[in-house]
Amino acid sequence: MNAELICSLLQREVGRVGRLGIWCPRIHRLRQYGIARGSGEPDREPDREPTANRPKSCSADRSRRFRGTIQPMRVATWNIWWKFGPWEARQGPIGAELESIDADVCCLQEVWADDEGDQAVLLGERLGMHVARTGDPEGRPHSFGNAVLSRWPVLDHHTVVLPGNDGGPSHRSALFCRIDVPAAVHPWWVVSTHLEWRYTGSRLRQQQLEAVVAEVSRLQRLAPDT
Repeated sequence: MNAELICSLLQREVGRVGRLGIWCPRIHRLRQYGIARGSGEPDREPDREPTANRPKSCSADRSRRFRGTIQPMRVATWNIWWKFGPWEARQGPIGAELESIDADVCCLQEVWADDEGDQAVLLGERLGMHVARTGDPEGRPHSFGNAVLSRWPVLDHHTVVLPGNDGGPSHRSALFCRIDVPAAVHPWWVVSTHLEWRYTGSRLRQQQLEAVVAEVSRLQRLAPDT
C-alpha cells in the first residue's frame, strides 16, 4: 500500500486529514549509491518510478494556510533500510540527502538503534533537528522502528503498536508526534508508520491502517482543533 493510498483512506475515514498534519508525500531512493535490490531481500518493494529521479518531498505548491497567509511546509518520508546490505556505507549519504532536500519534517522508517547508537539521534544531530522515535513502554527505542525529525519542537509523542497476522501485537508500529509548528494556530500531529510490505498482506495492511485511523480519531475527539 503506497503513501498516496494511505492518505486517501485516511481522508475517507477521518476527514480533514490535512488539518491533523497527516500527509504523506513519497520519496524513493530505490537503487541509490549502487545498492541493487534482489528478490531475496527483505522488506523491499519494486521500483515505482525511474531510479534517476531525485527523492521527492513536499514542494512549494503544497502549501498550508496559517493565520491568513499561505506558507510552505516541506515534508519528506523515507524508508532508510535499517542495517540491511552495506548499511555503514549508506549512513553518510543518507544524512547528505536529507540535508539537500531541507525538509521541515522527515518521517523515517526502518531506523536502527542498538548499543552502538541511535540512527535517528545521529541524523538529528547532523541536521540540527528535534528527534522522536518509536520505543517500548519503558522508553527504550525500538531496534527496528520509525522516527520523526522536525525543524520545530516535538511537544509530545507516543507509539501505537500495529497488529500482526494473529491479531496480536507485531514488531510494526506507528509514531504519533505533536509538533509546535510556529506559524500554525494549533500544533500539528504527524504520523510515521511502516505497514506490512508483502503483496499478499493486503488484509493485514488494512487492519494495521485501521489501527492508525482509530488512533487519529481518538486524538481528534480529545482535541478537535489540532
